Amino acid sequence: MKLTAVLAALVTMILASTADAADSDTKIYVNFSVKLVTASAPARSSQTMVDLRMTLKADGSVAETHKIAAGGQGGSRGKLGSSSEKIKYRVIDASTIERTVDEGSYIHRTTVRVTGKNCTADVVRELKPGNRVYRVWVASLKRRIDYKTVETSWTTCVIE
Repeated sequence: MKLTAVLAALVTMILASTADAADSDTKIYVNFSVKLVTASAPARSSQTMVDLRMTLKADGSVAETHKIAAGGQGGSRGKLGSSSEKIKYRVIDASTIERTVDEGSYIHRTTVRVTGKNCTADVVRELKPGNRVYRVWVASLKRRIDYKTVETSWTTCVIE
């Protein structure tokens, strides 16, 4: 399978760049800050930080956890190329993996690119056709809030 070969190349490249790793898992940490502006009048802005931790295994499985500074957290397990309820991981090329989350009104996409021992991450959100607002679950309020903009302010990426 082509996907398995590309995954093997990606994991091999990452593992080779992290020779001190205690096991065969590759851990990628992506931290980012998000600025949100409500769709209601008067518009209110807020900012939060997210910590996303992905573990890639040689067998193609992926485990992740995420924590949002405002109190939300979660996790999932799956395989590259397959999708869970809302999350899908796929290999783009030998140095790029993409995580896509279907959030209902929009798609949340995290693209991680690996170069040697370093990585970069792009985090974007795209409204689905027919939607004008981002309906975002706010854990501290236990409900969804409509935002007119949801933008990533900065990202960091670390391979362990």
